[in-house]
Amino acid sequence: MDRNQYRVEHLFTFELDGRELRSVLDCVEQLQLLEEMGRVWGQTMLLGVQASKLMLMDIETKMELESIAASDILELKAVLDSGTFNSLLTVSVQTRRKNNRSVFVFQCHDVRADFIQRDLSGVLSNKSRSSGPVAPPPQWMAPYWEDNNVSEPELIAPKEEEPFGQLSSKPYTQLDRNVDILNHILNDIEIVMGQIGAALAKKASKKKKKKANYSMPTAAEFASCLQKIKYGFNLLVELNGKINNPTAPEYIHFFFSMLAFVAPHSPVGLPMTIVIPLLTPECVQLLSEEVTPEEDQLWQSLGDSWNVPSNQWPNADIQPYMPEFTDGWRPPDSSPAPQPKAPLSRVETVQPAPSMKSANWRTPPPPQEASPEEPQYLRVVHDFTSRNSKELTIRKGETLELLDMSRQWWKVRDTRGDVGYVPNNVLEPCEEQLEQVGQYEEIGRPVVLTKTSRPTEVKMWLENKAFSKITIRCLGGLSGATLLGMTKEELKTLCPEEGGRVFFQLQIVRSTIAAAS
Repeated sequence: MDRNQYRVEHLFTFELDGRELRSVLDCVEQLQLLEEMGRVWGQTMLLGVQASKLMLMDIETKMELESIAASDILELKAVLDSGTFNSLLTVSVQTRRKNNRSVFVFQCHDVRADFIQRDLSGVLSNKSRSSGPVAPPPQWMAPYWEDNNVSEPELIAPKEEEPFGQLSSKPYTQLDRNVDILNHILNDIEIVMGQIGAALAKKASKKKKKKANYSMPTAAEFASCLQKIKYGFNLLVELNGKINNPTAPEYIHFFFSMLAFVAPHSPVGLPMTIVIPLLTPECVQLLSEEVTPEEDQLWQSLGDSWNVPSNQWPNADIQPYMPEFTDGWRPPDSSPAPQPKAPLSRVETVQPAPSMKSANWRTPPPPQEASPEEPQYLRVVHDFTSRNSKELTIRKGETLELLDMSRQWWKVRDTRGDVGYVPNNVLEPCEEQLEQVGQYEEIGRPVVLTKTSRPTEVKMWLENKAFSKITIRCLGGLSGATLLGMTKEELKTLCPEEGGRVFFQLQIVRSTIAAAS
């Protein structure tokens, strides 16, 4: 940190609506009213400046909870001797993406708010001057990628599209098969972790709904999950050097994170009894080269069944293992034999990333032309991650508005209002209008978390806040009411690295709900 850190208590975040809340003083008055109603939940944190940003950090782990660019800060103001709160610091913020102005309100305990305000204002103004003029945001270019330094991206599916009704001429390789199996393993582990998270939240909740029936997975479900984790480790040996974004070594750390969460909640002693599948010698070698000291400690604690390679196991008569998946999917044979009777055109197996949810699918037929009064919507059937500023990152299950379909890459707008290009073969026509889908009321509406949010909406909210994949997997299966009812300790139990930041973002949501009620 360039300057002193200050211990403060975040009390509330207000959105100025131009009606009831027009100024900082209006926010302070509203804060007093909410405090009398018992609707203010404080969170102690550290406040400081780093690299032209106002940083909010967890007081215990020192991890970032929120960062605010100096250019987005409109005003820092101290409000002293205001009833219950005698030393308030307010930070007024307006980003380029938001029309409304947000006001963060902090109670200052150790140092008076006016001293903090003067110190931070001076540091931020110096940072702004030293950084020079701010470059304007890049303008959207025409959809032809004419820039010399940006080439038109290659389609993920074969460029030569085959007519519908004809079988793909490309064989289903062993690499395709392994990627598909890995995707299904991750999906099933995610389901179990969601069950665990929901059960923990219910156990700690003071208000238990009678209709809710969240229980821990059964011993058999835990055992199946642990077997899939072991099988996943073996599979990563086959995929090492053949997948990227994430790579196989990165997936090893991801699997250990999941194992560290699942194992402690499983029946006592169960993980050490999971013999099948045994880890291969190549797998043990790879893990030995990649694990961190903490991961190695966890690995060794699981006993011989997780540490002795298959070629050294005393009982050589070990049955082969193939996981059974929740959705009933079975891996097809990797051979050039014709695929099932369906109009298919498969994804290529050149460096396929498992996050792309590789599977058999086809390029969708062009949707019918829609009149200006009737916008055309498409549903995302496979994840796609953008690789430059002209592309748009999308996730399976999202609904997009079609803006231009004159090229192989279609121009779309997502529910957050972001516009970009995506390959047309990750989309399918959406017959229902967006209101019928039920995700959002209108295109362009920001991702909002409420008590009535469904798990799919919770997952999108977590993705919108840029949380890590492990956090999204841990919490993405919960409802809005369950997530909003979790304490900071519960969130840190589920997500040790980002639990504090999740709690801070939930505090902002709770503030919005409380102010509106």
